[in-house]
Amino acid sequence: MKTTCLLLLLNTLFFAPAAFAQSKTERYCFLEIVGNMGKDGAQQLLVSLGPNDSLYAAFKDTTVITKLKKVELLKDYKDGFNYLGSLGWNVVALPPFPVPIGWRGAEIVCFRRSFDADELR
Repeated sequence: MKTTCLLLLLNTLFFAPAAFAQSKTERYCFLEIVGNMGKDGAQQLLVSLGPNDSLYAAFKDTTVITKLKKVELLKDYKDGFNYLGSLGWNVVALPPFPVPIGWRGAEIVCFRRSFDADELR
């Protein structure tokens, strides 16, 4: 009887976490920093949500995008990095040199975050 109870307990402990595991999906965004990252001073921060802002339609919870776009109110890239980090976004790639965008030079930094499948459409 003790052996059966022990096996049942071990079986539950081993297989229960797998039953609650959810598949994760990664989403990416880009932070465009207009202005010189090497000097202190005001910079313009812009969030790119993909072609034609395709990330807008990705989430069931619209506050994800609202929070993400708040980074554009900040004036310094360090504040932008810290804010995105507080939302769970992680830096994936930093540029080795300024990337020309139109008439202005800018730095583009790629961020990634994992979402549960039930958070996405």
